[in-house]
Amino acid sequence: MDVAQIRDVFVEERKVERAALLLKALGHPARLRIVAHLHCQGEKSVGDLGRELDLPQAALSQQLGILRMHGLVTVRRAQGFRFYSLAVPQTAQLLHCIATCSLVMGS
Repeated sequence: MDVAQIRDVFVEERKVERAALLLKALGHPARLRIVAHLHCQGEKSVGDLGRELDLPQAALSQQLGILRMHGLVTVRRAQGFRFYSLAVPQTAQLLHCIATCSLVMGS
């Protein structure tokens, strides 16, 4: 994406509102952890996510619902289980940027 494309996203009100909603969707620590975990580990069942992230089932389900509502994760049902994965591969670039910025800001 070049500078003109970036400028267009942040100038047009409808597009900047969508960008703000995306950041808001990732603005909760549990949701950010879920998205990062799915990026690093790939598709996971709800049970596996809960164990690996040490999140209670109810909290995990609530956060996954918000991520689904914003189109960040997809769900696949198989053999009575729900499996979640990232819906937008470009999310990896955003995670990289967030991780890099948080390291710089923490210095």
